[in-house]
Amino acid sequence: MANIASYPTSVPKGTDLIVGSETYDSTDATSPKGNPTRNFTVSAINTFVLANSGVKSYNASVVQTGTSAPVATVMNNGLSAAIVWARENVGVYVGTLSGAFTANKTSVIVQSNQLTSPSMAESGEQGTAPTNQFPTQIQAVVTNANTITLTSFGLDGTSGATKRDVVNCFIEIKVFS
Repeated sequence: MANIASYPTSVPKGTDLIVGSETYDSTDATSPKGNPTRNFTVSAINTFVLANSGVKSYNASVVQTGTSAPVATVMNNGLSAAIVWARENVGVYVGTLSGAFTANKTSVIVQSNQLTSPSMAESGEQGTAPTNQFPTQIQAVVTNANTITLTSFGLDGTSGATKRDVVNCFIEIKVFS
């Protein structure tokens, strides 16, 4: 018999095969008897692990300007479908996905990638004066099972935070089972 420790190691590809046994399940009429040896792809094992990990995640870069709806560049979406982003009001944006956000089991982390110029218009539009810069603050709230609300605040340097229409952020949503 070959000594498995003597084989070289490598980084697997998704199409690589791993030998395993398909176990018999008496509750499944299609389950094979005798626990036959099968080949499993690395990709299939990865898909199985992610689907059964108990955590669904969503990672995206969200960018919005003017009065347009936010645009998400999705890096990972383990949720049931795509989140639809909309602008609700000045500085208020809603991401909707029916039934996706379980109460007390959904975590949202937002990292702003935006600086605010202190010369902001009353409407919340970004000013043009390239003076002192203040970080934009973005509040993320799981509003209900269907929506997550992002609220963007720009600091004007004197009177505090004002809701504003310019978002450039990274968002991570995790839903635990």
